Amino acid sequence: MTNIFLQGLSADEFTRLVETTIVSVLKDNKILETKEDTDLLTREEAAKYLSIDLSTLHNWVIKRKLKCYSLGARRYFKKSEIIEAMIVLEPNK
Repeated sequence: MTNIFLQGLSADEFTRLVETTIVSVLKDNKILETKEDTDLLTREEAAKYLSIDLSTLHNWVIKRKLKCYSLGARRYFKKSEIIEAMIVLEPNK
């Protein structure tokens, strides 16, 4: 544990210190998601983001390479999950 001395801190400085600490803990424990993590993309937006055709996107969903969410007849993709689905290719040596 780190000792923190609060003498000489203004109310605003104390508020900022507490706020940044709470946000940091929530993000580390994945309780608080950033806006980018919760961005939903339509099929068209996801295909454009990946620079692929809609048929390729559909095939990736069928092959379970990407997760797809639905609301009625509409399909959505989480931007953060698209990024997570990408794999790192190591260069041939």
